[in-house]
Amino acid sequence: MYQITEQQIDFMLDDLEKRGIRTESLRLNLLDHICILIEENLAPTGDFYAFYYSTIQAFYQTELSELETETNYLLLQNNFIMKKALIISGLLAAFGFVAGSISKIFLTRFTDFLLVFGFASFVLLFLPLALVVLIKGFRSRTDVLIYVSGTVSAVLYFVCMMCKCLGIPSFNPQSVSSGFDNVWLVMWLTALGIGALVFVPVYLIKGLSKPESKIPAIIVSGLLIAFIGVQFRLTSLQPFRTPEKQHVSALKV
Repeated sequence: MYQITEQQIDFMLDDLEKRGIRTESLRLNLLDHICILIEENLAPTGDFYAFYYSTIQAFYQTELSELETETNYLLLQNNFIMKKALIISGLLAAFGFVAGSISKIFLTRFTDFLLVFGFASFVLLFLPLALVVLIKGFRSRTDVLIYVSGTVSAVLYFVCMMCKCLGIPSFNPQSVSSGFDNVWLVMWLTALGIGALVFVPVYLIKGLSKPESKIPAIIVSGLLIAFIGVQFRLTSLQPFRTPEKQHVSALKV
């Protein structure tokens, strides 16, 4: 097996860039593929440069930059489709919420259907699509943690709000057999916990790391903590208390 040196890797990276492969991810993927071919097919005493030039010719018809152009086109098409789907799902969610609210004012029979439609469009389509669109711009693990924790928290929060709007109880004191009476209450607390203990601290820390984002990060984090605190204050923890400890009155969610 041929052993590729660091100098040869630098040479291949420079050569790929000169040939028109300027997207770093594409250049690194192409480099990995070429290295595998060289290590598996070139003899230990073989001519590296001759084998490299003959190998690189198999990746294009006219010039190597064709790969860059084709990749950018596919990425542009995928981004266009994703963004279009994101816009449509957002409009559907907005329509469901607005139409459901109007329907509730006039006490029509379509209120629950429209609200469920709005919640489903927002939770099952808009939020996941937003995460997929944003994930392509992530530059660090901190970004991943911020957006993933925020999306998970938002999904759980709005699912619980949908249950509340539909009148689905989080706790049924008459039932003790199923064990699922507190499911959406647990989801509610999980959403608040992820938001308060993961999303806000990581978002604040990242914001404080840059002078230009310190003030916005502090303001947004303060508003989120206030919102989460109010939501938790309005949460009834009665289902988790034993009868003898149920002496603290609290408003239900």
